Amino acid sequence: MEESKRTFFNFSFFKIDTKWRWIADLAKEESSKEIEHVIRNSR
Repeated sequence: MEESKRTFFNFSFFKIDTKWRWIADLAKEESSKEIEHVIRNSR
């Protein structure tokens, strides 16, 4: 009997509030950095 290799992937999907499009560019940049920090440190 042949052994088959299995590969598993995990995906995370995040929904961004549509109001985010209307905030100032500086606030967008700050919130983007905060989201990146949360994602990188959540293991």
